[in-house]
Amino acid sequence: MEIFNKAKELAKMIEESKELSDLKTMEIKVYEDEDSKTLTEEYSEIYNKFTSALNNQDEEEIALLKESYSEIMNKINENELTRTMFEAKEEFDKMIETINKIVNFAITGNEEDSSKCSTGSCSCSGCK
Repeated sequence: MEIFNKAKELAKMIEESKELSDLKTMEIKVYEDEDSKTLTEEYSEIYNKFTSALNNQDEEEIALLKESYSEIMNKINENELTRTMFEAKEEFDKMIETINKIVNFAITGNEEDSSKCSTGSCSCSGCK
């Protein structure tokens, strides 16, 4: 089917994009630098705990983790490699988000991101 060919073509274009190339390059550089690698591992650990606390609505744990999260983000921003990797990730994520919005608009005719609607009670096309 032509639609699958187009999907493969899009995947190939994403694979060859500057955004993905920059991200992969920075991930390798961070992995090769022990300080940067440790920072990203600490970030992942805190982020996962923070996400879990949010999902469980554990206000006490959230309050404790906010400070840890803020501290690790400051360290990440002070480290050139991790900061640049996070910036590259942000650019890649923006590209993917834009692609998703284009596809969503083609399907729904709505510019809103209906995938973020979870209540089923709003007026977006994702709830209807």
